[in-house]
Amino acid sequence: MQTTRAGTSAPALPVRLAMGVLGGIVAGAGFIALTMWFAHTDGKDVVAPFKMISTIIEGPPPDQGTVWLGVVIHVVLSVAFGVLFALLTHPWGTGTLAALAGLIYGGAIYVVNFQVLSRFVDHWSAFLDGTNQPFEVATHLVFGALLAVFFPAVTRRTSRAEAPRHAESAA
Repeated sequence: MQTTRAGTSAPALPVRLAMGVLGGIVAGAGFIALTMWFAHTDGKDVVAPFKMISTIIEGPPPDQGTVWLGVVIHVVLSVAFGVLFALLTHPWGTGTLAALAGLIYGGAIYVVNFQVLSRFVDHWSAFLDGTNQPFEVATHLVFGALLAVFFPAVTRRTSRAEAPRHAESAA
């Protein structure tokens, strides 16, 4: 465990990176579940989000996208975003600041993907034209929130497990 500037304990960087991988998978699963649900309620095929995601490599139109490629891209991006979050928030430890950082991070991912890349990268154009933008903002905030919640939960368990060892060595 390391002590952060705020005086709270945070796991060492390798543990935090592992938390980023797992948190990215958990948050990504929550994100895609909401997106698939919304697609279904909007009268689209439940795998439409994966077809949309596959356009990152295949290009538009999304209705011709490859589902398995969308799944792979989604998992890879979720893990990468989780690891990046772990690296960016490592000095801050956990708690309220990490929770706020998660919401900001989810919002930033939305802005980069849907408002920047989709306007300037041809293969991403389907993200701007073919999605419900308010829903996308909400799901990206959920992704960031789920990611941030995962970090304090793991840290508290790690802190409790190590607490008795510190007490024994002090005695």
